[in-house]
Parts: sequence; C-alpha cells; structure tokens
Amino acid sequence: MNYKFNEIKAIVAAAKKVFESESTLLEVRAPMIICGDIHGQFNDLINMFLLLGRPPTERYLFLGDYVDRGAMSLECIILLMCYKIQYPNSIYLLRGNHECARVCLRYGFGDEITNFFNHDQATFLWELFQRAFNQLPIAGLIDGKILCMHGGVSPVMETLDDIKAQKKPLKNPFRGIVNDMLWADPDTSISFWRTSARGSGFVFGDKVISETCRRCNIDLIVRAHQLVVDGFWVFADRQLMTIFSAPAYCNIYKNCGAALKVDSNLHCQLVAFVPNGPKVKEMIVERNHLWETIETAKNASAESEKPLPRPC
Repeated sequence: MNYKFNEIKAIVAAAKKVFESESTLLEVRAPMIICGDIHGQFNDLINMFLLLGRPPTERYLFLGDYVDRGAMSLECIILLMCYKIQYPNSIYLLRGNHECARVCLRYGFGDEITNFFNHDQATFLWELFQRAFNQLPIAGLIDGKILCMHGGVSPVMETLDDIKAQKKPLKNPFRGIVNDMLWADPDTSISFWRTSARGSGFVFGDKVISETCRRCNIDLIVRAHQLVVDGFWVFADRQLMTIFSAPAYCNIYKNCGAALKVDSNLHCQLVAFVPNGPKVKEMIVERNHLWETIETAKNASAESEKPLPRPC
C-alpha cells in the first residue's frame, strides 16, 4: 500500500485515543467472532473479512500479534486500526507479545516501517505505534463467561479484578500479570506451573485451567500465541481453546487458520480456513482432521493424532 506519512500519523494517533478509553480488561457482549494471530498476512485477513463479514455487520475480538513474521504487517495493523476508529464497538483489539517494542523491533515490523519511510519519519512512527500498543487492552471477557487473552493465565492472577487493576499505558512489560498473559502457554505434560522455555512467562497445565475457571466463574479460556495445524486446539476438557488465524503460516507450514464464532447464547462454532492441496476434502471427511504436517504423520500415536501447538 502506498501510504503517506501524514495518513499513518493521523490513523495511529486516532486509534491510540480509542484504546485509551478502554479498560485493561474489556467486558463485551456476544455475538462475537474471535480471531487469533494474523502476523502480517494481509491477504488472509482480507479473505477472512470477505468470508465471515466485515465490521460493523459482524463484531470481532482479535487476540493480538497483528505484526511481524509476515510481509504486510503495516497493512494489517492500519486496516484494523481504521476499523477500530470507525466502528469502536464492533471490533476489539487485544495486545499480543509482538505488540511490544522489544519483540516487534526484532521480528520485522521495525524494518517494515524503515523500508516505507525516511529515517526521521520511521523513528517518529515507530514511537507512535509503541505508544498506541501500550494502550491496548490485555484481556477480554465475553458476557462474563469467556475469558480471552493472547498467551494465557498468570500464577499471580487470583481474580479478574487483578487484570482490571493494571493501569495503562503498559510499557513493554517484562514480568507480572500483563507479561504472563502475553507469553504463557498451556502444556499437556504438567498439571500446574513451570517456567516457560520462551524465556518469558510460564507454562501451565490442566489443573490450573480448571481452577482458574472455577475461581473466576468462567466457562472457557480462549487464547492464541501458538501455531496449531488445524487452526484450533482444545485442552483441559474443552475449558481452553487455542485459535490461530494465519493459514499457511509464513508460507512454510501447511496449517489451517481458524476463527471462533460466538452467538448471543454463547454457542460456539469453529470456522477453519484450509489451504488448498491434493485430496484435502477427502482427507477431512476420512480423518475428521483438517491438516497434518509430515512430522505429525510420522509421530502420530495410536492414542491421538492431534498435533500439539507450536510456539509462535
């Protein structure tokens, strides 16, 4: 997109004002379409809006990681910010770990801005984007029953009030509830907590999930943050779901993308976007499974062929 400096400046500044008006914990009503990582895959974002409907006809909650990895991060975040400015009650954007300066400076977004603009303009816009990212909400609660975030839960989060108590702007968090909710991952091999191999946040098991749902009086945790080959993955007796919305991720993986449609009665319907391939329809019918990598096929156990999430 042939963006002009003043256009980007005006859009990001206006979006920042909208984000400032929102709580750290968004409390929103269904119906809602929940989407996971986008990672600069602009064409897939456009296709998703074309297939599912665009704001304000449909209402969306995005779980973060709009930038980095893909080649069109700027296009993705600017489109989403424009929708937010125009229809603030029809689209909600949560913060992902890639909407932090130390991450998106390293994984592509900083370079993309530099390639678009001269040094002084790029520096100004980079700082303006970071100030906007620092105002993004960290979690969303749909009708009091579905808790959404980018990464996962935190060992220091006792109640939802602990999220509300985090005051924005949240500048490049390194530890605590905000950092954990941006970085944490579920782990099928443990029951409780362990330090994450990512170098930030924690991993948590099924006992943590069930206890968090009981303590916070919620039915479901929806998060993103990890590539899953089917575009979705459920864990802990369906109390936690991972959603990943970037199909054929980075043009390397043969993964599906997915979105979760939640109606006004909190009934959930998964929608998957399946990359084209030989006999893909037959495979879905035969295996009741959307996609698999060669690695998954080789290592599939007799008990289950569902692949575990990959870090993202």
